[in-house]
Amino acid sequence: MSLFSALRDVFFRNYNPKDYWEERSSSYVHEYRLGERGLHDQDKMNPLLIEALKEINPNSLLEIGCGFGRNLKLIAGNFPKAKLQGTDISAGMIDNARRFLGEKAALKVMKANALEFPDKSFDAVLSSVVLVHVPKRDIKKTLSEIARVAKKRIILLEPDIGRVTLADQMIKSKHITLHNYEELFSEIPDFKLVSKTPTEHEKVSRYVFDRVS
Repeated sequence: MSLFSALRDVFFRNYNPKDYWEERSSSYVHEYRLGERGLHDQDKMNPLLIEALKEINPNSLLEIGCGFGRNLKLIAGNFPKAKLQGTDISAGMIDNARRFLGEKAALKVMKANALEFPDKSFDAVLSSVVLVHVPKRDIKKTLSEIARVAKKRIILLEPDIGRVTLADQMIKSKHITLHNYEELFSEIPDFKLVSKTPTEHEKVSRYVFDRVS
């Protein structure tokens, strides 16, 4: 990518997450399975994810942007009695997840900034490298919806604005929007940050927010 192209994409983004993931849904699961010959980057976050869930032993969990169901399958294996729900903006990804998960989770096409669930529906809500695809104009509404449906805990496995350089953002500019989650959650008084831990996945940290009211 040329410097001109990178700057153009940073300042004049031409990226529609729904269209991108619909197109990529036909190949993404195969890309992931090829990565299983070694340890896939996103699998490096698994221990920290399970650790954060074991602290609350959830009876229910929602994953937004669940993709083909990688995290939900992992969680089902560790918490077999938990009621699991996955949503994704891409119908193709949800079809993939139904094939991959079977009856392990309920699945639905849904926007993260318009969740169709009652308040405090899930003990835990998870986002794993999903909010990075949410533009600045939608992030506050998306986090507000996540907080609304979370009963106990929110777990974010997302690129850390303190670990991602401008060069990183420019190289992957179409698909990256960095957010300061600590600052954004300061405007959501019902939740507080209880831990922030770097993961072994490059540039990603685990943020854990717990409900305080």
